[in-house]
Amino acid sequence: MKQSDVVESLAAMFGSGFDVGGITNLELLPNGMVASVYSFYVIRDGDASGYIARFLSGDRGEAARRTKFVVDMIGQSGSPFPVANVIGIADVRMREYTPVAEEGAGGGLVDISVIVMERLEGDPLEQIQDKPHLVPAVVASMAAIRQVDVSSTSGWGAIGADGNGNFDSWRDALASVSAGIDEFVTGDARKIYREEDFDYFYGRLAEYWEAMPASDRSLVHADWGWDNVLILDGEVSAVVDWDGALYGDPLLDPARQDFYYPEIDFRSRFAEFYEQIGWSPENFDERWLACQLWAMLNDLKWYSVAGWDEPYAWIKERTRNLLGEGPAVGRHP
Repeated sequence: MKQSDVVESLAAMFGSGFDVGGITNLELLPNGMVASVYSFYVIRDGDASGYIARFLSGDRGEAARRTKFVVDMIGQSGSPFPVANVIGIADVRMREYTPVAEEGAGGGLVDISVIVMERLEGDPLEQIQDKPHLVPAVVASMAAIRQVDVSSTSGWGAIGADGNGNFDSWRDALASVSAGIDEFVTGDARKIYREEDFDYFYGRLAEYWEAMPASDRSLVHADWGWDNVLILDGEVSAVVDWDGALYGDPLLDPARQDFYYPEIDFRSRFAEFYEQIGWSPENFDERWLACQLWAMLNDLKWYSVAGWDEPYAWIKERTRNLLGEGPAVGRHP
């Protein structure tokens, strides 16, 4: 996308008659795998307000609407942790440019979903193991997600257009990690992905089906950490990017952090925190490991598509260690 096209799309979202020149400091941020993300400011009456815009392919429009639904739900629960309010969502058509066409007429028109949110202050958390002083704030913020009131919704797993989960049980939601692999992992990704890896670890996940909670249901971020958490003055100033949110076991986000950062031992820290607040999750050990297996299986697919052969090997070895089948591993590459 050309910046001029981005500016025009954003200007249209801020109302008819809005001056395109009022959008300043447009900056393309480091891209994730599913969106182009821009930071910008809007000047009105001499005052500048900061915003973040995520441009997603049209087939991910539901993810943008899911973000707004979740952010509104968090706000209705008294905002137990800070999130960026959604300013607006729009479906637009934009011209797609290849590197060759960038100087010329460009490519064809594509459907794009745009979600604009307020910009909150703070720096990305990134490598938490390099910032041990932040661990207490991180633990408290992650645990606070469980305070969001989800009683007006139903279902488990990915949040659908109606605000409800797509599955009748947490077990079914976890099992869906095996769906659509052949359509998702294609081409060069098959040079990294090994079906026997997925089948083995999925089989280990299935051993814990009977221990999965039937009613301990919570909002789950599912990608908590790294650049989705902002830090300001030693505290969590924002948790962003809720497009992958789901309803599930409240242990999922903490267990996922424990999986990727063995240096910190998040498991012990959360167990201590839960004891302090008087929460004793039934089948804690089995649920914790099941959440880690789900996260690992999900990333076996994503890492293959991204071409990350070294991280792919790491998550296999990390999982074998957690299952008691291999030695401890070092830092995630």
